[in-house]
Amino acid sequence: NRYVASGIPGFGSVGAAVLSPFVLLPALLLPFSLFCTGILLLKINMAFYFAYLWLREERLGKTAAAAGAAVLGWSGISAVWWLWPSSHAVALYPALLFLLARMMRGKRISFLLAALLALSFVVSGFPATIAYGAWMAVVYTTFLSVRQGSVPFGQLAKSLGAALVAALIAAPFVLPFISLLRRTGYLASREHASSEVFYPLEHFGSFLDPYRLGNPVAHLWYGDSRLNASNNFVEATIFMGLAPLLLVLPGLFHRRGRSRWFWLVFVGVVVGAMFGASIAAPLLGELPGLQYSPLTRLRFVLPVPVAYLAGCGVGILTAWTRRRVPQSARAVGRLVDAALATAITIPLAFFAAGFYPYLPPAAASIPASPAVSFLQSQQAPFRIAPSFNWLFPNSSEYFRLEDIRSHFSSEEQYRRILQRINPGSFGSLGTVITFNSLHFNVRDPFVSFLNVRYLVEQPSIDILRWEVEKAAIPNGALAGEMDLLPGERVQRILDIPDAGGIEIVIASAEAVAQDAALIMSMTRPESGKPLVERRLAAEELRTSKVYLPLKGYAHAGEKVLLTIQSRGVRARLLRSDAVESGHPLFVRFTTSPLILIREFPDGRVFENLAALPRFYAVWDTRTLDFDALLADKNFAPDSEVILSRVATEEIREVAATPLDQRRATVSVTEYSARVVEIQTRSDVPFLLASSEKLTPELRIRIDGRTVPALEINGLFAGVVVNEGTHSVRFERRIGRGAWIPSAIGILLLALGARLDTSSRKRRAEAVSSPSGRAISDR
Repeated sequence: NRYVASGIPGFGSVGAAVLSPFVLLPALLLPFSLFCTGILLLKINMAFYFAYLWLREERLGKTAAAAGAAVLGWSGISAVWWLWPSSHAVALYPALLFLLARMMRGKRISFLLAALLALSFVVSGFPATIAYGAWMAVVYTTFLSVRQGSVPFGQLAKSLGAALVAALIAAPFVLPFISLLRRTGYLASREHASSEVFYPLEHFGSFLDPYRLGNPVAHLWYGDSRLNASNNFVEATIFMGLAPLLLVLPGLFHRRGRSRWFWLVFVGVVVGAMFGASIAAPLLGELPGLQYSPLTRLRFVLPVPVAYLAGCGVGILTAWTRRRVPQSARAVGRLVDAALATAITIPLAFFAAGFYPYLPPAAASIPASPAVSFLQSQQAPFRIAPSFNWLFPNSSEYFRLEDIRSHFSSEEQYRRILQRINPGSFGSLGTVITFNSLHFNVRDPFVSFLNVRYLVEQPSIDILRWEVEKAAIPNGALAGEMDLLPGERVQRILDIPDAGGIEIVIASAEAVAQDAALIMSMTRPESGKPLVERRLAAEELRTSKVYLPLKGYAHAGEKVLLTIQSRGVRARLLRSDAVESGHPLFVRFTTSPLILIREFPDGRVFENLAALPRFYAVWDTRTLDFDALLADKNFAPDSEVILSRVATEEIREVAATPLDQRRATVSVTEYSARVVEIQTRSDVPFLLASSEKLTPELRIRIDGRTVPALEINGLFAGVVVNEGTHSVRFERRIGRGAWIPSAIGILLLALGARLDTSSRKRRAEAVSSPSGRAISDR
């Protein structure tokens, strides 16, 4: 996935969560405008269906099971997370409990179903909710074993085998996520998360009032500072509805609910941990998989025990009604059932309907704005650095723009690089990297090295524009204004100083003909060779300043011919009192590496003239550790790379290349998410530097031969290329080395499903045969 954090493991990684059936099936079967709707409906129905089967397996009646299933599937705790990866595993909790209940009652379970369930759990993409479900399964299985005094070892072995097969199949998708997780520093930063954040006692009121601390629909949030990182609507919601909670008490007297006391203790321990109880919180906080998340997130498992107990409550009320209503008045019983169902589901439904917006499908597709369309039209590869909340990383992914920002899914070293560029871009409470253009150092060499070609700022903010304007140096004194009429042109030969671009001020401009435009160009005065051309169409004439790049086209001490030609435009330009040759046109040279190239209603786009290519040749190297690199003010990525290890003999030979021979041609011939093909030509060996991250997924081939990659500039990839013409291939593949275990897992899944089917057929034939019937009768 190239579109966040300069590249992270993408589609195949479980961190992306797109392999979860709740995402994959809607993505494959529905148009984009219905994609989120598909996720919601699949989660709601899957959770309800398996919750109903589980409660029926627990010997609750149909009405009680349906009511409990509604509580579990549609609780407010789940509803606010329906579109988040964290609820992928939560929606599968009922399926897990259903299989465990069948297994512990001695019934045979399907190997295929158990393996697919385990696989769906593993690829759900949120380790904390997977851990919650795993621990709940362990505790529930232990309770059932003690209650019935036996363990069905055969079925338990089948379940463990199914889980092992699922782990093998998922290995290529899990290993990249684990590798990235280690590099993020997430575990170290969250080591004490389970002992830091708890709900205050006043938060009990949120079980009944979901809007106690504010309503996101009304854009109103009072909050509670004691919640710390959980001080937001999604994290603070523990709404279960009044009716389910009231039904818990009568449910304790329902004798058919043989697990009711277990689930009552379970909910007590979980709630105690969420609110920081002195025994429950330390006990649960030390469990593997739970210590890296706030215990307030144990709320994900609360709908399970509340659903069971509320189902028991419905069961005892319906049983009491039926005993007292004569057979001739069955309609009364049905009315009671309907009243209970309404009391349970309507508040939950209204909560979800009020929280989630509704859009007609025609309005649900996301259009590209003018600034986004412009960026999409530029030749790749390049990266962008938007300021503030202009395109959060999710949107950058959707529009296929390579954004150097990300969520927490980026390496710790990478985040430290971005914090050097913009201190405060990443904080301990939030998980999103954002840039404040007031503190963004556009001159930092890492901005150039990361191939940041464009910076974007909201039109209501003038920070970057002011940075560009204050770095401008006038070429002569301002002496008034001059007219440029349709069909006319002005020209001026300019002596180029050490500057990045030319600033031209347009005092006013008016289109007086169709297809009107102002055309600004730079050429070589001695040869007429064109360098740069900028065309301002009629809709762009409101721009007051136009910039033309000098860096890469002309150097200090050279001359260029600047031409401004009017085609159907009446304009007023500024006049200068100093003219080397040509019209007295007033211009300024900007020493900033940025120039403003386009101004759209939705954002200003600045080009970084100092941006380095994604792949380029260098010869000089230095050796520094990462901390020293971050502190180095003299880092010059355009002429050197920083190695984390002592240079090898091969690299020292490259560095010994005479200065007058250091020439190489590097061109990208193929660029895709998985493969980049580069053609190189040089008479001497060189080091091919790149701002591609060096991760386990990367392999570098030169002329088809795999070569070792060098770690350069902290965490990026480089490679030594010999003299001559070569084809260099950067190739990424998810789960390298784990596809063979995955293939073995798929074969074992097919074999296990086949053996399971054969066993079922043999049992069915034995029962249907005369001898089998006799044995069965006896």
